[in-house]
Amino acid sequence: MRHGTGNVVAGFLLGVIAAVAMPTAGAGQRPGSPQGLFPGEVAQRLDATIKEIMQSNNLPNAALEAAIPGKGRYVFVGGIANLATGAPRRLLQPFRIASLTKTFVATAMLSDIADLARYVRVLCRGGLLKAETQQARLRGQPLGERGPEYGEGLITGPSACGHSGTAPGFSTDMYYLGAIDATLVISINRLDRDDRAQSPPVLKAVLAALAAQFGKF
Repeated sequence: MRHGTGNVVAGFLLGVIAAVAMPTAGAGQRPGSPQGLFPGEVAQRLDATIKEIMQSNNLPNAALEAAIPGKGRYVFVGGIANLATGAPRRLLQPFRIASLTKTFVATAMLSDIADLARYVRVLCRGGLLKAETQQARLRGQPLGERGPEYGEGLITGPSACGHSGTAPGFSTDMYYLGAIDATLVISINRLDRDDRAQSPPVLKAVLAALAAQFGKF
């Protein structure tokens, strides 16, 4: 298995930079969509953006959830899970989580959107380990001149905590955004021989929507 941490971290940084630079004019609007996290028109625009990314990047399917306790959740799922049968992608369908496994144990694991969303919150906020052990785990080393750091098996920084990963056929992001108490999990069912992550464009779009609605993070 290949784990493209460098590629996905670069994509994650681009997404955060784009998101925090977005205006916050939408902040404070009452969510109008059934899912609640975004107003209806914002959720529809984000749906359309993700569908456009899927089409232009030839992504077989994509699934994601962004959620903030007390404010609601945004869910997207679309595309085909089985190219031979045409079966649709399901939100809670298990998938290979690649380098996200580093946050559990260094081997391969399967998980799903809901479990990863619950896990990343307690992983980054604490509750799995003793307080001093949690602090030591979050104490990271710089990945570059600017941006996040890398702690004990997870990416940490002022904006987000979590991990990204790639494995043949799968590109995944799992992050907790502490400033707005949001969890975000994205699963893209495509990875080619070049090991280039396919999730950063979707990650960038969702981060931008969150920043516009809830302010900079």
